[in-house]
Amino acid sequence: MPIESDSKENLKQQLLYEVNKIPVGKVLSYGEVGAKVGITGWIAGRILSGMTKEEMKQFAWQRVVNKQGYISALKLGFRGNLQIELLRAEGVSIPDCTVDMEVYSWQGGV
Repeated sequence: MPIESDSKENLKQQLLYEVNKIPVGKVLSYGEVGAKVGITGWIAGRILSGMTKEEMKQFAWQRVVNKQGYISALKLGFRGNLQIELLRAEGVSIPDCTVDMEVYSWQGGV
């Protein structure tokens, strides 16, 4: 059964609220942040990839990466490059488009 529009928006707002809890210079995986609101990492990724430019200014979406630390948004072009730029500005080292999850994963978030 499909999720109703109001429920989808509520779920999105819950997810974005959790995303904004991730501290500067730290990251969580899509699965970790999704679990906080009872959804899979895949669904969390779909929600974050559909953010508007205005939402991207309001929420710390750049702090969510895949479970290996790879910047999945690179497949979206500009958005992936922006994510790398924003994370580097927060002090996160990103060699080869991958965040070292042992160093930068927010342990308080899981």
